[in-house]
Amino acid sequence: MAEFVRAQIFGTTFEITSRYSDLQPVGMGAFGLVCSARDQLTSQNVAVKKIMKPFSTPVLAKRTYRELKLLKHLKHEN
Repeated sequence: MAEFVRAQIFGTTFEITSRYSDLQPVGMGAFGLVCSARDQLTSQNVAVKKIMKPFSTPVLAKRTYRELKLLKHLKHEN
């Protein structure tokens, strides 16, 4: 089973597996906070997004689902 670690960034708690390290803030938007991290298995930099209250309303739930579906198909060098 994966071990989880917690990181506090701008007052937001990220709970991620130990596979990712060096969590650094990148930006904050209407949906949440984005951080960069290092994937220990692939040695690649990745983005980790913490979405604030993604299912608090039906509209936010739909937006969250739509974003996840789109992100699944993207690969960007940043």
